[in-house]
Amino acid sequence: MLYGSADVGPSGISLLVQHPNWFRRLPRKIQNSWGTRAIRPAVSHRLEARTRHVPIHYERFVVQARVAGERLCVRLNNGSERVVDHVVLATGYRVNVALYPFLSSELLNNLALVDGYPRLDAGFESSLPGLHFLGAPSAWSFGPLMRFVAGTEFAAPALSRRILHATKGRQASLSDRDSFVFEPPRSETRSSQTPAGATYYRSEGK
Repeated sequence: MLYGSADVGPSGISLLVQHPNWFRRLPRKIQNSWGTRAIRPAVSHRLEARTRHVPIHYERFVVQARVAGERLCVRLNNGSERVVDHVVLATGYRVNVALYPFLSSELLNNLALVDGYPRLDAGFESSLPGLHFLGAPSAWSFGPLMRFVAGTEFAAPALSRRILHATKGRQASLSDRDSFVFEPPRSETRSSQTPAGATYYRSEGK
C-alpha cells in the first residue's frame, strides 16, 4: 500500500511519484530531494534471488577497453583487468535540451530552461506554444516517473487533451473569420457585384 503501481521510488515517496500532478505541486526543495531518492541506484527485490550467485564488484569502473581477439580486455580503476564477451555501459545521461542539434539557436533563445530542462505546463507544453517535451526532459516539471515507460500512462492523456483543446481553439478561430458563400444575384446593399452579375454575400452561419 506504500508503493505506487509503477514501483518507482521508496515507500511513501513512490505514491506521490505515481501522481505527477501532485508531485509537481510540492515545494521545489522537496521535489529535488525526493526525486533524487526515487531514482538512486538500486535493484528491485525481485532480482535479488536471481543475482545471488553473480559476482558483483563495488566501487569499480572501466578506465580503458581494448580488443583482445574476439573479446574485450577492460582495465578497471583499481588496475586489474578482465577479458569479457560484452561490456554494458549503464552510465545514464544528464538532460540538456540545449544540446539537441535539431533545435535552432533562435528557438533555444526563447525557450525557458532550468538546468537544461524545459519548463512545462500541465499539457507538457514549453514556453514556446506548440512545442511539447515528453520523457526525461519533462522530469523537472512532473517528477521522476517521466523517466520511465510507466510515465506514459499519465503523459499520453495529458498531452492528448492539450493538443485536442488547441485544435478546437484553432477551429473556432477559423470559423469566426469572414467567409463568403455564392448565391444567385439579388438586390442587397451589402453585396458586391461580380463581372458576371453573380453576388457573394457575407456568411451568417449558413
